[in-house]
Amino acid sequence: MSFVVMLNQWLTKGFDLEECKANLNSLSLANKGQVEWVPGHKAIKGNERADYQARKGYEYVPLTPDPICGISLSHAKRHIKKIAESKTGLLWRNTRGMEQSKMFLKGPCPKRSNCLLNMDRGILRWVTGLYTGHSQLNKHLYKMRLIESPICRFCRKEEETAYHIICRCDVVARTRFLIFGKDRILDPKLCETVDPYTVSRFAKAIGLF
Repeated sequence: MSFVVMLNQWLTKGFDLEECKANLNSLSLANKGQVEWVPGHKAIKGNERADYQARKGYEYVPLTPDPICGISLSHAKRHIKKIAESKTGLLWRNTRGMEQSKMFLKGPCPKRSNCLLNMDRGILRWVTGLYTGHSQLNKHLYKMRLIESPICRFCRKEEETAYHIICRCDVVARTRFLIFGKDRILDPKLCETVDPYTVSRFAKAIGLF
């Protein structure tokens, strides 16, 4: 009886209840009828037929991988998401190369991806370049034989890489402290916790773009 009462409610929860309500609404488009509660095991024709179908469904063994166990849609989505994240992380760690990116990022991050996709294209180009090392920093330009020296434009002491600029260069230490909260970042993986907008603020503050 409680099932019939719940069908009459404006908001219903549960897949079986939602499916039943949707089927009843579909039938009502071309038919007239009403839902009534009837006592069980009283030789009522429709009720007996429903009991028969229920027993038949219970006895039927579908040809599916064991174990046969129903799960909620939300549980299935969480499980699929967990598997996808695990496999993506494994691919990231086992793929050769990308040393610069792996120095800053431990793996894919949906939150960071959404942040990057909402950025202005010009800023996105610089932030992506800092993460990957493929940017207009002196070390990269020197490797491409576009300039004569890979030395940092600020301190003139070390090669100008993204790691040097973001984590080590003494000349931009004050700006680094104001934006990142540290004058030096000894472990580049600490940048994993910094959102791309903060990285872009730092790059803009020191005049990279």
